[in-house]
Amino acid sequence: MQNNNPDTLIGFAKSRAKKLRKYLATQGHSINHSQSLEATARVEGFKDWNTYVARFNLVEQALPQEEQTSQTAPYPLQVGDTISGTHRGVKFDGVLRGLEKTITDGVWRTVISFDDPLELPGNPALRQSRRRVRLMLNSNGMSVNLKGRPDGHTTINMP
Repeated sequence: MQNNNPDTLIGFAKSRAKKLRKYLATQGHSINHSQSLEATARVEGFKDWNTYVARFNLVEQALPQEEQTSQTAPYPLQVGDTISGTHRGVKFDGVLRGLEKTITDGVWRTVISFDDPLELPGNPALRQSRRRVRLMLNSNGMSVNLKGRPDGHTTINMP
């Protein structure tokens, strides 16, 4: 069953086809609805409308699974929370400025602002300081890569 709801992918594509048909009519080119559907699919790089719709159906079938994984336990911290911990061996106090669930279960993309610029260790000639960092954290407050493996760069003191 093909949905006409504009909030769905198929509904959006059908509304584009309808706009195309109306536009072509203003230019003196009359096409029927099925021709506008086929043209929309071809413009998007698909062989025909049925192939285009099949791709949408695959995407929409995958969405409920994605919603289920996003309903796992929420992160123990929220945007705006005051936090402390260590980044590359240097203690810090700061604020959690961004928090976003990634596709990997138990991994969140974060943005941390430090209260004071953080001077990173290393060669004094290559002095590096940070006011803000973006990194992935697990639910234990440890920095991880996208696959969820700890990398040891940052540790947050969790509540």
